[in-house]
Amino acid sequence: MKRFLSVALCIFIAFGFAGGLVTPPRHGLAVTAQAEAASEIKMPYHYNALGAEEKQVYQALRNAVLGCAPTLVVNRRVTQPQLSRMVSLLELYDPLTFNLVSISGTSQSGRTDLELTYKYSKEDYGEMMKLVESAADEIMKNMPANISDYDKLLYFHDTIIDGCDYDLEAPHCENIYGALVDGRAKCVGYAQAFTYLCNKSGITSLTVIGDDPAGGDMGHMWNKVRYKGMWYNVDTTYDDPVVSITHNKQYHHFMVSDAALKGTHLEDKKMFKAPEATDDSVNYFAVKGLLAETEAEGRAILRREMIRATSSQTPVVFVKFSSRAEYERAKLRWYVRDDIYSIIINVNKGLGQSKIIEDLAVFFIDDRNQTITVMFFYHDTELAFYYIDTEELSLEIHAMFEEYGIK
Repeated sequence: MKRFLSVALCIFIAFGFAGGLVTPPRHGLAVTAQAEAASEIKMPYHYNALGAEEKQVYQALRNAVLGCAPTLVVNRRVTQPQLSRMVSLLELYDPLTFNLVSISGTSQSGRTDLELTYKYSKEDYGEMMKLVESAADEIMKNMPANISDYDKLLYFHDTIIDGCDYDLEAPHCENIYGALVDGRAKCVGYAQAFTYLCNKSGITSLTVIGDDPAGGDMGHMWNKVRYKGMWYNVDTTYDDPVVSITHNKQYHHFMVSDAALKGTHLEDKKMFKAPEATDDSVNYFAVKGLLAETEAEGRAILRREMIRATSSQTPVVFVKFSSRAEYERAKLRWYVRDDIYSIIINVNKGLGQSKIIEDLAVFFIDDRNQTITVMFFYHDTELAFYYIDTEELSLEIHAMFEEYGIK
């Protein structure tokens, strides 16, 4: 199950005191150039839920973390719940403060002395920030010009999935560096990377913290974005396929409502509550014309998409059904009765050539999302075009493909 294990931030502060606001750390606060560039990115969305004085303390804490300062002095009343909220923002909602490990503090004579510890040295963190910025800038540079915000979101979704593998053991799996630079992360890295890219492009995005009830209440992190005044869920982790098949990104969790995620995504609202997402009209399948009401419409969509796929020699197409009954009918006809092969034959006739192997196809049935994915095969291609790791395939599978000239 895809999940995240959050960094355990320890907070020890027993009392709050009235006084001034924030004084510099005892050892000074030297924010690196990378931190100054990072500070230009907007604050986490839930920063707006803080009070005016809390915002000032959070800004000071954030600058201290970005500069890897070991201490910070607060000369005002700060309660433990307030500090917990601010630390939660740093730990889970701010993509760039991933270096923080713990905050401890003592209170005396009307002031609070905070001590901060970090995962990486100041030098290593500064270098990591440079590489994160470089990777993000490269992604922004490669984004097609003059595209809509919707297509920007789709571009970020696909870019993260294409560039990152889900890995629970990678050394930087719990942060944006793992997702954008190392290319190996778990959900927290995926979500932080998506938020950061959205914010760089001027799109409001936030990370959502919660659980997957269907996976044994495992912790999970995903995103919400604001598009045309409405909020939508995006989960790049769950859309990253775990099977070793090329051209197989998923879109079941792209621009969907809270209702669409019911049963698999349960938000943790103890600290902060994300805005509700109530609209499903711009989900990927609806926008791309891949949502069928009937089996006949699904068949027409499948044929159309297979013809379109041949122009770029893409081997995977899918169709989603709005009706459970029609989805079951399509499964029966295409899969059980082998109608898929007559569809492929019809596609080849439409192309005027036998471009697709007519008696070879792989089905992926997704009952929960009522989606059928079909992988088909072209003549004169190699197995590595279809499978990321061909060594995982059995000798029998290799032999079967060799019969069709695919090695």
